[in-house]
Amino acid sequence: MNRRRLSPMPYIPGELRSKTLSHLVAIVAIVVAGTLVFALVDGQSLGDSFYFIVMVMTLIGAANPHTFAGELVAILVAVLSVGVILSFMTQILGPAALTAYWGAHRARKASRMKNHIVLCGYSDTARVILRHLPKDQVLVVVKDRATADALTEQGSAAMVGDYETVEVLRRAGVSESRAVIAASPEDSENAFICLTSKKIAHDVPVYATVSSQENLEKLREVKADHIISPALLSAEAILKSLAAAPSSAA
Repeated sequence: MNRRRLSPMPYIPGELRSKTLSHLVAIVAIVVAGTLVFALVDGQSLGDSFYFIVMVMTLIGAANPHTFAGELVAILVAVLSVGVILSFMTQILGPAALTAYWGAHRARKASRMKNHIVLCGYSDTARVILRHLPKDQVLVVVKDRATADALTEQGSAAMVGDYETVEVLRRAGVSESRAVIAASPEDSENAFICLTSKKIAHDVPVYATVSSQENLEKLREVKADHIISPALLSAEAILKSLAAAPSSAA
């Protein structure tokens, strides 16, 4: 049997992208402004000034400026550059490294799971299910990294991916699991989870939740082994309670 590879999916949060862009803009601004001002106050050509500013920013160093004003510009550029570099390390490299670490940690944890339960989606039903199952026997597959990070912090095994696709469900180890639970809030997603899971391993039982009673037949058509309707179960519980309650006197 081929060993499953669970490499973390490439992901760059929107906030991280915006911070990276802002730092790049700051670097370009320092280079352009520093070059123009240094050329003006030190009397050097734009090419020489650009070279000097880049050398100062990269802390390599260059020939001494010709004027005192040029020295002040060099000091200012060096200080600003160090500030941008430190900010880049703390606001971008640090979070990026943590994101990569948690992704690799989830991948390693998931790759060791056998005879587990693959829980797709994180609806209210999924939350209740997860509370009542041993965390070391369940792999939760979600579409957003924030939810996966929160689950990991709670001690659950989680991975990020589109659980409607063959690739992601293969990486989740459906063929080596003992059951798949389709617990997305969207019935259409649960139908695709059933279809894809049966395509990978037709003998693994699939439990599917359904929100709308109109979609019950559709889930039967995609060969879900067990279909659970929270709304129907709630209605049956209420009706049983009403039937058992003594009727009040008129």
